[in-house]
Amino acid sequence: ALIKQAKTAVPIDIEIEKPGSKPAKSEPKFVFMIPDKKPLISRRRELPQSIQT
Repeated sequence: ALIKQAKTAVPIDIEIEKPGSKPAKSEPKFVFMIPDKKPLISRRRELPQSIQT
């Protein structure tokens, strides 16, 4: 589950950090953001769905 989530967030985070930071500096940055951003996005999408249901 962790590997699948990381692979899905890697390309998304890399694209956002690419223009701002270098690929070398983005590596450790997006790695830390994956576990922090992934669950946040997933939870926010489930919040409105749970409330509507």
